[in-house]
Amino acid sequence: MGHISTTKGLNLPFKNKADDTKIIEIPIKMVCIDLSAFTYLHLKLLKETGDTILKGEPLAKDIHNQDRLYLSGVSGKIIEIQRGERRRITAVIIEMEPLLPATPELINTNLAKEQIMPQLLKKGFSFYIHKRPFHRVINKEDLPRSIFINTVTSAPYTPSYKHIYKENKALFTAGVKFLERIAPIHLIYNEQAFLNPLPVTFHKATGPHPIQSPSIHISAFDPITAIDDVVWSLDVYDILSIGSLSLYGVPFSEKIIALAGEGFSQKERKLVKTTKGASILELIGDKKNYISGDPLTGMTGRSYLREKDTVITSFISEKQDEILPFLKLGTDKSTITRAYIGGFFKKRASFAPPYKLGGEERPFIAKDIYQPYFPLHIYIEPLIKALLAKDYSLAISLGFLEMDTDDLSICEYICPSKISLMAIFSEAKEEYLELYMN
Repeated sequence: MGHISTTKGLNLPFKNKADDTKIIEIPIKMVCIDLSAFTYLHLKLLKETGDTILKGEPLAKDIHNQDRLYLSGVSGKIIEIQRGERRRITAVIIEMEPLLPATPELINTNLAKEQIMPQLLKKGFSFYIHKRPFHRVINKEDLPRSIFINTVTSAPYTPSYKHIYKENKALFTAGVKFLERIAPIHLIYNEQAFLNPLPVTFHKATGPHPIQSPSIHISAFDPITAIDDVVWSLDVYDILSIGSLSLYGVPFSEKIIALAGEGFSQKERKLVKTTKGASILELIGDKKNYISGDPLTGMTGRSYLREKDTVITSFISEKQDEILPFLKLGTDKSTITRAYIGGFFKKRASFAPPYKLGGEERPFIAKDIYQPYFPLHIYIEPLIKALLAKDYSLAISLGFLEMDTDDLSICEYICPSKISLMAIFSEAKEEYLELYMN
C-alpha cells in the first residue's frame, strides 16, 4: 500500500454545491450516445436513422479494425445521427423504449490473457479501457504492465464515486476480478468506502485538485517513459461497465449527476440518478445558462451530457462589462495572486465561479506561476512552448507523455495570460499521434 500526498494544486472555493445527502431519480426519454471522444477511430454505424437498437447490440465498428465494436448502452429508436469534421460520427440520439436487451455471447474468462485481448474489442470492452500515454482506447496487442483504477474526485462540484459504487458493489467487484487476470491492479482511493477485499493494491491519495488525475497516480507507482509503454487507466464507471459486460454482455448505463451552481435554487441543487448521455433539458428544464461538466473542463452549448460528465453547472450570466474592475476591492472574487481582497480569505470565503469570456491574445508572462499548483514534476511553460513550436522530441523530454489534457485545467484557470493551455495540448497530442501512428 502506498500513499500519494501533495500540497500542490488548488481546491477552488466555489459555492452553491449540490446537496449530496440524498439522490433523486429522474427517468428520461431522450439520450445521446456520445462518440465525440472516439473520432480518431473512424467509426462506421451499423444502424441508420429510424432503426431500433437493443441494449448490448453493436451500434458501430472501427473501419480500420473490424473486430472493434461499440455496443449500445440503451434500447430504443435512433432519431438522429450527428457528424463533425470529415463526417466523423460524434453522436447518436436515441429515443429510449422499454425493449428487452440483446443477449450476446460472453467472454470465456478461462482463456489465457493473450487470447482474451482480441475478444475485448469484439465484446465492446475496449471503449471503457484507456491506455496511457495519451488516454486512448486499447488495441488487442496492448497488454498492460499495470492497471490503475481511480476512485478519487476533486474537481469542483463533482460528486463522489461512492454513491454509484455503494449501489453496484457486485458489478464493481466483477469488473476488478475480470481485470486482475490481465495485469497487477492499483486502486487509488481517498474514501474508506472503497476499502473492501479486492485483488488490488490500495494507494491512498490526499491533496488538492487535481489529485484525481491518473497522471499523478501513474507517475507515483509506474511512470510512463516511452511512447510504447502501456498502462491501463479506468474510473469507477469504466469498472462498472467492465463488470456488466463480463456478467451480462451489456454496458453499464446509469449515472449520478450533481446539479450545482448559482443558476440553481438551493432546492434544485442536488444529486440525480439518470442515464448516461441524458437529455439536459429533461434534467433541468428550460434553464439557458449551463455547462455540461464542471466549471474547469465543462462545455457550453450541449443538449446532452457528454460521456464522462457527472456535473451540470448552471450559472447567471454577466450582461455587461465591469467599469474599471481593477480599481474595485473584489471581496467577491477568487484570485490566487491577491489582486483582489478576496485572495486573502481563501480558507474562509467562497465565490461563484467566473464564467465571463473575453480578452485578446496575449503572450506568456515570464513567471513560474504554474508550478505551485501542478503536482507533476513538469514545467508547463517550456512544455507548451515546445508544443507550439511542434518540437515533439523536446516536448517528450519535458514530460509530454506523462500527462493528459485535463491535467492543465488548474493551470489554465490561474493563467494570467489566459492562454488556452488545454486546447494547445489536445491539438498537439492529436497531431503527434497522427505522425507517430503513420
